[in-house]
Amino acid sequence: MTAPDDLTRRTLVRRGFALEWCTLGWNVAGIVVLAFAAITARSVALAGFGLDSLIEIGASTVVIWELSGTGAGRQRRGLRLIGYAFAALAAYLLVQSTVVLATGYHPRHSVLGIIWTAVTAVVMFTLATGKASAGRALDNPVLRTEGRVTVIDGILAVAVLVGLVLNAVAGWWWADPAAGYVLVYYAAREVREIFTDHADPELRAGADRRGGGPEPAGGSRRPTGTVWPVTDPSGFASRSRLTFHGPLSAERADRLAAGLADHGPETVADYGCGWGELLLRVLEAAPSARGLGVDVHGPDIARARENAGRRGLAGRAAFIEGPAADHAGHADAVVNCGAYQAFGSIPVALKALRALVNPGGRVLFGAEIWDRTPTERQLSAMWPGTTLETCLYLPDVVGAAVEAGFRPLRIETATLGEWDEFESGLATGAEEWLLANPDHPEAGQVRDKLDTHLSIWLRGHRDVMGFAYLTLGAP
Repeated sequence: MTAPDDLTRRTLVRRGFALEWCTLGWNVAGIVVLAFAAITARSVALAGFGLDSLIEIGASTVVIWELSGTGAGRQRRGLRLIGYAFAALAAYLLVQSTVVLATGYHPRHSVLGIIWTAVTAVVMFTLATGKASAGRALDNPVLRTEGRVTVIDGILAVAVLVGLVLNAVAGWWWADPAAGYVLVYYAAREVREIFTDHADPELRAGADRRGGGPEPAGGSRRPTGTVWPVTDPSGFASRSRLTFHGPLSAERADRLAAGLADHGPETVADYGCGWGELLLRVLEAAPSARGLGVDVHGPDIARARENAGRRGLAGRAAFIEGPAADHAGHADAVVNCGAYQAFGSIPVALKALRALVNPGGRVLFGAEIWDRTPTERQLSAMWPGTTLETCLYLPDVVGAAVEAGFRPLRIETATLGEWDEFESGLATGAEEWLLANPDHPEAGQVRDKLDTHLSIWLRGHRDVMGFAYLTLGAP
């Protein structure tokens, strides 16, 4: 795809924002119209569709924040609130539709509801077409994804419309609560996609580990503007072909582990351990040591335990699911790679780690850095919300370590080859699945995810964002 020039890009961005504001305006008007229609007709489907419009206002606002590149923390809180709202909507509609069917309650006819849902379907499909077109031209995954959400809104409007028409024309009163069940399915699916990953994504990994950079070796999650469904049959980003969560070769991992094991630690702790690979390598290099790995992501902890069992280390390695701050304790060697967000910013995390490592101990600290200053175009191609403040430069990270009371024993950074191996490994399985299943119903969705991944990597952070590994000594 040829990148648009600056003037064309600005025009397309303005068009994208205009489409989002039109969606917001229509949903605001829809709340008023649907509330009146639902009350007068006593229609479960219309009430549910009105509540859905209210939730979609919040969802569109989150997308506008993303496109503006601001409020990443507010975005995460907003997504959780939207998830809770969808859960409440699903529960309400499930109970209300079931009661209506069980009691045989007949809703009244609603001409206003029929007219509004019919027009809404046309408007949503038109807006979705515009968003998809602008999103493709901008190579903007957020706008493309919001376009697909708008398509779903149009489909929901059609479902409610069918129920209202069948009730009015054929007297099929049960069609109204049946349309309510369609909304239950949609709301439940939204809840699953928001609270399970797949954003960064990300929401399932927990906000205390989520930052503005890539998916590092220690187990933190990549930020995502898009929350991806866990039902993806391709297994995209499942990382089954990766050994580490980030740009880290086996050779470097062994060297780093040996550096921690050289001073003979008896206790090792890894905060943000992911699959536990670094922790287990340290334990293999230090036969008398015992280790503790902590991570907020349950599936990663399960895989870490399996890894420990296969390597005969289950008796020396314990893995706990939960926030690092809740399970932090003193150790002779501490690992925190790509998960500094569990303690706060990089300077705050380094001070916290200094308090956790025993005197004379070692810390392996890893974090994303800027290898060079990204251009505005590169920043806009990265994850939504990425700014120059997202990463520090290598001298600043080392300076923060010294200020926290450490002495840097070894400073190294990931190579471009390690980055390419990691980014390719994320997508290889899904790419092969897509080649073998081009006509699968979800092939288009998988293709969009892969294209988004390629764009963020190749147009955004490649050869710009680095990853630093610091081996630090405590006096």
